[in-house]
Amino acid sequence: MSLYCSQILSHANCIADKALRRMALRLSGLHNTGAQRSFNYSTETFSK
Repeated sequence: MSLYCSQILSHANCIADKALRRMALRLSGLHNTGAQRSFNYSTETFSK
């Protein structure tokens, strides 16, 4: 593989990695709010 090709590939990987991280952050943000809600609910029911 030529250096030029590997540079393009690594650049594409970098872009994809950033996009995936952004998506994962958004998903984990949504998941965290839902998880916290269910966690609060379970602790409330458990403490009774």
